[in-house]
Parts: sequence; structure tokens; C-alpha cells
Amino acid sequence: MSSSNNTEKALTLHRSGCLQEAALAYRDIIRDDPKNIDALNFLAAILVDAGQFKEAEALARQAIAVDPNFAGPYVTLGNALHGAGRLEEAVNSFSSALQIDKNEPIAYNNLASVLNDLGRHDEAIQSCLTGLALQADLPALFNNLGNAMEAKGEIKAAEKNYEKALDLEPEFPDALYNLGTLLSNEKRWDEAIALLEKAIIINPDHSDNHYNLANTLREAGRFSDAQRYYQNALQLSSDNENIINNLAITLQMQGCLEEAKVLLRSAIQRNPENPDLHWNLALVLIENGEFEEGWNEYEWRWKSSSFSSPLPKAVAPLWGGEDIRGKTLVVFCEQGFGDNIQFARYLPLVSELGAKIIVVCRPELTRLFGNIESIENSVDWDNMPQQYDYYISLLSLPRIFGTTLDTIPNRVPYLNLTENKEITNITKKFSGKKVGLAWAGSETRYLDQFRSHRGHFFNPLLDIEGVSFFSLQVGKKGTDILKMSKPERVEDLGVFFNDFADTATAISSLDLVISVDTAVAHLAGALNIPVWIILSNPAGYLWMRERNDSPWYPSARLYRQVSPDNWDTIITLICNDLYGFVNEI
Repeated sequence: MSSSNNTEKALTLHRSGCLQEAALAYRDIIRDDPKNIDALNFLAAILVDAGQFKEAEALARQAIAVDPNFAGPYVTLGNALHGAGRLEEAVNSFSSALQIDKNEPIAYNNLASVLNDLGRHDEAIQSCLTGLALQADLPALFNNLGNAMEAKGEIKAAEKNYEKALDLEPEFPDALYNLGTLLSNEKRWDEAIALLEKAIIINPDHSDNHYNLANTLREAGRFSDAQRYYQNALQLSSDNENIINNLAITLQMQGCLEEAKVLLRSAIQRNPENPDLHWNLALVLIENGEFEEGWNEYEWRWKSSSFSSPLPKAVAPLWGGEDIRGKTLVVFCEQGFGDNIQFARYLPLVSELGAKIIVVCRPELTRLFGNIESIENSVDWDNMPQQYDYYISLLSLPRIFGTTLDTIPNRVPYLNLTENKEITNITKKFSGKKVGLAWAGSETRYLDQFRSHRGHFFNPLLDIEGVSFFSLQVGKKGTDILKMSKPERVEDLGVFFNDFADTATAISSLDLVISVDTAVAHLAGALNIPVWIILSNPAGYLWMRERNDSPWYPSARLYRQVSPDNWDTIITLICNDLYGFVNEI
């Protein structure tokens, strides 16, 4: 058979998707004709798709050596270099292809893909637009244009370009995946799930498709479905520690703590230096009441990619529990306001060791913490001291003190008040039981959509007589009072709050606080004011599992959601309990 016939046979196999047979055919041709540029180039292309980038690069360079003025092998070389992570070299190769042939839309598309990976999104956009001017019906160009737009924060434009790609090719897996991910990030979960499920049908062996769908299902509150797709992804990529971590998190959310521990411990045995594995194990252990090991594992948080609090730049050694009598210790606050309030209970314990304590926190907490008798001073991050003997982060103190479930320091109150007559004069005007309400926390907290509500959530309570209600809500959701069924029954105290010292003053003048899991709940507990805390399912790890009290706050009663989206049972129970609270003798 002639060389041209052999090449045609190999191309037919290639076009029909018989890639292994095509590769063998190309190799036969190259053995007989080492300078057959088509066989060299097409075999290199097959190897790129197979992830065999080193051999693909070698073959593409052989093809270029045969004919340096043929653009095709430069594109294939660029693809091999891109796959190998050699991005700048890939850009040079695609650019070389376009110097030879400026009318090759695939080269513009692939160049745009690498430019996006390099973060050079404006250049990627220009490359896509140039390619589309040559071929306006190439879906991949719209997909890459969408990637660039999304990276620049132009979400609507990105969505439109992904949709154009899918209009041209409804089963384009990359566009399905990218649009699904974009919609998931925009919290349009039902639309995202439909697209990502379709991507899996088209390409069921791609672990990222299963993984991304699992992430979206979890965000949408469909935890058991998310678990199933994480497990699918793990079967396809058994050593992927991101999948393992997220599967463990999802198991924890469903209360499967033992399963989560087994999964994480097994992964840690394989890679003992992965901080995310240790960090997630810490959260599981603490939720399960295994504090001794949990607090030790908790120290990995500073190295974890999922931990957002910045590590402070200290000018003194880290305190490890040694004698600090007569020394100055700076305690850095971390994480959320509620965390800071909860763990401020440790500051008096440090003071009892003879240290002078300076607390560094966000401005909203400086007055509140400055009133703690055992500390020297409380400053915000802009006024951090430059001279001290040791430092420590606030949530490392449970480890220093060897806290177990039985030794939680729960002497309350451990916070003191600053007088604010403007607030107390308002509450004095009202009669009956005085009840504060807080229905939402910060929207930036992970999974806030499950714990926070709108003001009308508390509408059933407003039918109970003998109660004066006060809103402790701050921020834009404070205006929810206006949309409640009986807004005239809710006095807005939140508008008077400049910081948590003001909030504390308001709470101390009340008989009861009813709050979702937010800083208000922690503050009420720290002040030893009766507080009914409404917990979503899943709840935060520090609230532990299957108990209606808290070892951290003696005055707290926990109302746990039995299943996601079922709040009716909880609000009915709270109504009944509030009626009893009002009428108790």
C-alpha cells in the first residue's frame, strides 16, 4: 500500500475516534517514512489528548524540523507545552503558528486558553475576537471568551458567551461545565445542577465534572446527593485530596463524624503534611467532643488553603505555654466576631498566669474587650503594638490550657458593660418580658444561606402577648422589621449600635434573646443572659451534635433543625416555649 493510502487509512481511523488504532497506523507510517509530517503531527495530537505530553512535544518538533513553515505542528507543540504546564513556551509556539498563518482560528483559540491560564485576560479576549472574526461559529472561541470575561468579573458577558458556545454545540462539555460553575457561584443552583448533570452524561469519566456537581449540590443543601458525586469523583481520581477533604466535610455536615474521621486519617497517613486534611480532621474531632486531639490538629489552620484569617506578622516569639509572669503577651483575634466573643473567656485565665495582656481585634470589638478587667489594653489592627514579649492567636488558647469537654471555662459573665443610657432608656419604657431578636448573620460566612433568615421568620412570635420585642439586627437586613406582620411590635435597637459594646448594653437590659447562630447569640451567652439559639442543619462545629444545651454557655438553649429547609417545627416549638416563658410564675 502506498504512503498516501496508509496516511488516508490512519486519518479515517483518527476521524472516527479509533485513536489507539490510528496511533498505531501513524507509527507504522513514521517507521517507514520518518519525515512524514502529517503522521508526525497527527500522532502528536493524539498523544496530547492522552496526556503523553513529552512524546507529543518530541514528535511535534520533528514535524517542525521537516517543514518549519507549516503552522499545524506549532499548534500541536503549543498544545503539548500547555498540557505540560509550560505556559510561556506554549504562548510562543502558538504565536509562531500565527506568524506563519494569520488565518488559523484554532491557533487563536488555543492561544487564548493559555493566556487565560496566565491571567492575561485582556490579551485572551483580543485573541478570541480575532479568531471569531475569522470563524464566527467556533464554540471553543466563545467558551474561552467566556472564561476571560468571568475572570475579569464581567459575569453577564461571560454567561452570554458560554450560552453562545452551547447554542452552536449544545453538548460542548467545557461550556456546560463553565456555565454550570458560573451559575453555581451566582447561587443559581437549580440551573447549575441541570448543566453539570448534562456534562456528566456526555463525559462520565471526567472526575472534575462529578466534583463540581458535588460542590454545587452541597451549596444547594442536597448533602446526600453531593456525597454520592464526591464518591464518584473519588473513584475516578482516588488520590485527589481536594475530593477527599470535601467528601469528609459533607459527611460531617450529615453527622457522619466517624466516617469522616476514618476518611481523613487514611488520607493523612498517605500525606501527613497536607494541612487541609488536618484542619478538617480538627473540626470533626472538636464537633465530636474529642478536644485534646482536636485542638492540636486545629493548629494546622494557618497552613490550610481554606482558612481565611491572615497570620499576623509578629515581632516576638509564639507563646507555647511557658512561664509568662511579668511578660507582655499580645493576643491576636481571628475568624468571626462570634469566635472572638466565645474564646475571650480565656483572657482572664492568661491574666491569672501573671501576664500583661494586649488584645488586637477588629474595631467593633475594641471597647467590649477593653472592659475586661484582666487585660491591659484592646487595640485594633491599625494600632498593633510593636514591643511585646510573646504573641498567640485567640483560638490557640484552648490547646495551651489543655481544654477538654469537662474543663471548658464557662464562668459567666466574662464580659463587662459600658453604659449607654440612650439604649437603656429605650428598653426601660417597655413592659412585660423583653425579648431581643436577631435573624441573620454575615452573608460572607460559608453556608450563611442555611443559618440566616429574613425578619418575617419571627412573625409567629409577634402574636404572643405580654412580650416587648426588640430587634438586635444590624446591617441591611435590619430594615426587615418594616416587612414583618406586626412591625409596630418590634422596637429597633440595632440602629443605635456602633459596636459590640453597644450591643452588649442592649442585651443586658433584656430578659431573653432569640437568635440564629451569630455574634449576638455568643454575646448573650457571654453575658449570661438567657439565649435561645436557632441552629441550622448542619450547624457550626462548636455547637457539637445532638444536645439542646451548650457546654460553652450555661444560659443557652439550642433549637436544632432536624432536616434542611424544615423550619416550621422549630418556630412552632419556640412559640410554645416563649408562651411558657412569658407566663411562668
